[in-house]
Amino acid sequence: MIQNPVFRGFNPDPCICRRGDDYYVAYHHLNGFPDYRFIIQGILKHWQLLTHVLTDDNNPDLKKLPSAKGIWAQA
Repeated sequence: MIQNPVFRGFNPDPCICRRGDDYYVAYHHLNGFPDYRFIIQGILKHWQLLTHVLTDDNNPDLKKLPSAKGIWAQA
């Protein structure tokens, strides 16, 4: 049985798509630095982290931006 929450923490605006038998989820993770994650799985129960969109090598510097400017939910 699948139980909620599927992902721990505050993960607003999830986006899910299907390719063949696999489902992919992208969501904005708000526990700490804004972070987008891509998750893959095949049976809607056992999810596995595929990659982080933002890494130490490509994190934008958001410290100088005014409020409400910066990273928004995926489309």
